[in-house]
Amino acid sequence: MLCRYTFSLQSNVKLDHTLIFQIGDRHFELVRENGRLAELAVEVSGLSASDAGSIDMPDDSDATPHLKVNAPALEEIKAQIHAFRGALAMWGVFEIDTEMPKSKFVPETDAEREQMAVFGFEPGIVPPHEQEPIESPLDLIIRTIVSSDRFIALAIPFEFYRRGRQDVLKRQYIEAFYDFFFCVEFLFADGQYKKKSMEQSFHDSAELMQAIDEAKRHFRSDRRIFKNLSESERQYFMRHYSQSAEEAASHVIGVRGFLHHQSGRRPKNWDPSLPVTYRVDAHFLEWVCLIALQQVGTPILFEEGEVRIPRHSGR
Repeated sequence: MLCRYTFSLQSNVKLDHTLIFQIGDRHFELVRENGRLAELAVEVSGLSASDAGSIDMPDDSDATPHLKVNAPALEEIKAQIHAFRGALAMWGVFEIDTEMPKSKFVPETDAEREQMAVFGFEPGIVPPHEQEPIESPLDLIIRTIVSSDRFIALAIPFEFYRRGRQDVLKRQYIEAFYDFFFCVEFLFADGQYKKKSMEQSFHDSAELMQAIDEAKRHFRSDRRIFKNLSESERQYFMRHYSQSAEEAASHVIGVRGFLHHQSGRRPKNWDPSLPVTYRVDAHFLEWVCLIALQQVGTPILFEEGEVRIPRHSGR
């Protein structure tokens, strides 16, 4: 049996016909669509029927069958693509999506076909505008629009939050982390940029400490996020964000500092091709920003007077 992974690709490269070549025991295929290089396919051979996956039928006839899909050699292939993906940008290939490839399992004998339960899988994310609409307080939407003049003073942190939400949807977690960090920095750093001074400003803000404590509770109960984390990601959250609010704030500043530099001499660099490494940090800071912005934004809708920026208040 062989497995064929197909990765979507964005390019402005003209391709008159499909190209096939081999690296080691893997077949690579540059796939053409409308005269343009549109996909990269990689085939792995020498697999058994059980490598494709299985379907477990529960004893209860009304229960939903459990589908288990395997991805043989996928992590190795993704690492291989990450090694050359950046260099391809020189030749007009701007993106290869390694997070959600289509997989197709192809039996090579009739016996294999009879043993197989899974023949393919295509993951996907439904964008918000295609999901079931949610109930939202329309009066607050109208009040926000009507209060536009009063939101000017806080337009920058709200814009960073909006952009962070967009980056999360695109699974660009490093960019999302920075957007959310800039939101928090605007509100609570009080103009401090160095690590120790910023830590002091963050720790002295009662509103930020409260937002972090609330974010910890919301993060654990957010089924959209927490249930989809790997065990190592959950351990990371417990290690860095489940302790005191001060420790969580200090860790966020540490992540910011680590992401702020790159060097070929650095023993351990962060890899821009692996944004999922910072998924927990981005989602947690997303919750912190939402809670903090609701603290300062909601009074604008109902109270008169000067708009208060919380960085000027301590505890």
